[in-house]
Amino acid sequence: MSPPNIIAIFLAEFDIKAGYKLIWSKTKTKTNINLDGLEYKVFPSGVHDFNNSTTLISHFDEKLYLGLSVFYQHTFGDSNDRSNVKMFSLGILTDGENGFEYVNSLNSKLVQFVNNQEKNYSTFEEIFKLSAADSIINHPLTKLPKMIKDLGPLLLTIYKQSLLRKKIILFNKGDTFDAGSFTYLISLLSTIPDQPTAQPIYQIGLNDLGGKLLEIDGYIAVTNDEIIKENRVYDIGVDLEEPRVFSRDGQIYATHSDFERFKKIYQPEIEVSNLETASKDDISITPTEIETTYLQIPDWYNTLVESNSWMNSIWSAFSWFATAGQLSQEQHLQKSTSIEFKDLVNIVGYFHSLTKKWIYIINELILDKQQESDELLVNLELTYQDLVEMELEYSDYEFIKEFILLYFESVSSVEIEESIFSICC
Repeated sequence: MSPPNIIAIFLAEFDIKAGYKLIWSKTKTKTNINLDGLEYKVFPSGVHDFNNSTTLISHFDEKLYLGLSVFYQHTFGDSNDRSNVKMFSLGILTDGENGFEYVNSLNSKLVQFVNNQEKNYSTFEEIFKLSAADSIINHPLTKLPKMIKDLGPLLLTIYKQSLLRKKIILFNKGDTFDAGSFTYLISLLSTIPDQPTAQPIYQIGLNDLGGKLLEIDGYIAVTNDEIIKENRVYDIGVDLEEPRVFSRDGQIYATHSDFERFKKIYQPEIEVSNLETASKDDISITPTEIETTYLQIPDWYNTLVESNSWMNSIWSAFSWFATAGQLSQEQHLQKSTSIEFKDLVNIVGYFHSLTKKWIYIINELILDKQQESDELLVNLELTYQDLVEMELEYSDYEFIKEFILLYFESVSSVEIEESIFSICC
């Protein structure tokens, strides 16, 4: 898998007096891209708290371009005088994905430029000729363990919302590369073959409001601008600091089935090992079943799960009988402090296998209904056994209903078996 080609390079500066400036740019021959607005995007709010930072970005000019920027600041002279602080961001746009392979080279070029106080921009033109290393050290997938740890069972909640192609914005106060990687990962986890992908558009800011970028269907974005919460340009919001998932109707909690699935992928404090020997060729994702493994889960994760109402208690009892008690079977493994890249790929495969399972069961239900009614367009009625087979529960009904109506054109309506309501309600 070859790295994407760089088609545009730009240098932006934040000056205490003059503000944001795009001070130099270069595009490849025959590539005419208007770069206006990127000078704001590569200085997300709070970036000045870091000496170095990497931000994943997108840019819309007749079409969507992806890229990234590296930030560096250095103080010359009296550190108490903010006018002595020089802040620059060096960015690229590519003809494919973000170009994470170029991060180290971009950092090196920018630090050299700032520290030497040179004005020779021609050194940046050499970036077009860079040969990117076939390494995954800076690949967003390496942030999967952190996302699992930070979001807890809410990751499953967000995954389901992304499957429904909701517009999702992550609200961030921390590292921009971590949060930007989360948008990529959510899109990756919710990929469905032969269907439009949830589009990560990465870092957005106030200057994107009212622009074409936020008109993209099913986007996943991240912002450091808290005020965007007040602008309803999204369907689902995610506070990364708390964490918390919310919509216009209020807070959204993980279901108990989400929590059970989360336990399968949870690992405490881990690091990704053997990155130096891994390459992008190792990213070959296939649907994967993960053996049920339970480790000690921090208590605070329980606060992210919906309360155990009497309806859920009854539903759990039905689930237990329907699965002959399998839900209570647990296998305990030793805690691990490291995970290899192939293990990350397997976790992604687990999410894909879950989606594949839902699609397979729904297809079978539709075929049975079509044969029974002798009609192609059918009304689908789900039984509690159907939901249990899909590893879902009563509170997942609205999700699976919307999922079916979104992806299966042969279904005109979805109802749930009346006996479930008579027992649970």
